[in-house]
Amino acid sequence: MSTASRSWSSPCSTPSAGKTAGTCACSSLARAAALSSSATTRLVNRLEDRQLLTRVLCADDRRGIYTELTPAGRELLGEAHPTHDRVLEQTLAEAAGIPELEALAATVTG
Repeated sequence: MSTASRSWSSPCSTPSAGKTAGTCACSSLARAAALSSSATTRLVNRLEDRQLLTRVLCADDRRGIYTELTPAGRELLGEAHPTHDRVLEQTLAEAAGIPELEALAATVTG
């Protein structure tokens, strides 16, 4: 598996439990982004203001809130993939040349 194919793996990027790709529980988004609950709320607010995602209530548990990418959000994410993957590949290649990071880079790139 290439580094690029792993680079976007998160609980929010693939369909699961009857959800569509791009739908994510706010708590999962917080964990995936390593953000606090309040920081996640601020991030979701900003993305929602830019009309890149919307909030939807969980049908199974009315306390749960999911975020869902809008068509504009999906388009922007698609545009970001090549840049993200290129930078990730470059960074890992550079790390492989640093003795302290060589083993880590090898593990990540498999």
